[in-house]
Amino acid sequence: GPSNDLAPPGPGEMVPSGGWAMAPAEASQYDAYFAKLDTGKAGKLTGQQAKQLLDKSGLPAETLSRIWGMSDVDRDGLLRPEEFRVAMHLAMRVAKGATLPPSLPPGLAPAPSMGTPPGPTAVPSPSPSPGRASIGSAASAGASGPLTPSGGGPADDAAWAMSGAEAAQYDGYFAKLDAARAGYLTGAQASTLLTKSGLPKETLSKIWGMSDANRDGNLTKEEFRVAMHLAM
Repeated sequence: GPSNDLAPPGPGEMVPSGGWAMAPAEASQYDAYFAKLDTGKAGKLTGQQAKQLLDKSGLPAETLSRIWGMSDVDRDGLLRPEEFRVAMHLAMRVAKGATLPPSLPPGLAPAPSMGTPPGPTAVPSPSPSPGRASIGSAASAGASGPLTPSGGGPADDAAWAMSGAEAAQYDGYFAKLDAARAGYLTGAQASTLLTKSGLPKETLSKIWGMSDANRDGNLTKEEFRVAMHLAM
């Protein structure tokens, strides 16, 4: 369970209205945690890296997943230092008894990443084929049907279409990973299988972003099918 310094307030205590403001000392502390976790000096943390510390808040996985979704403002599946500060701050406040707000409290939103995706350390990726691009738009529109992208030629359609047998195979994987029958997979759960594709983290992160249509930081069965299909 959570350690004593994360104990919730007593019944009479309320989190003050200014309770979401982040003090400079807190920001420095979160930055120090970030530096320790970012061993490869990538400037961003993966879900697995950030989870090492966020799990220590003692919060349920569902709450941490919502916190991740609110903090990852550029939806790249990774946390920049500014985004990690927000995630840590939300987790610490909620662990102390605050109720997680439905959206990011004003003043906490991290500044957007200077409009240069991907960052300077990332290897430039080739521009996607029409088929790949249209899968992304189908996924973000919440499509759960077979992936038959528009815009590509017949070869593209054939290459990206998901057969019934493939969908059934992905559903089988989903059922195995969703041991708690939650109806969705967290990043940590899905990554146990997706990393076996041998694709680099940047690519898997993009695939996650294209598959997580409702941007909640989890994958439903339909979203997981899309992720698996893109990765395989």
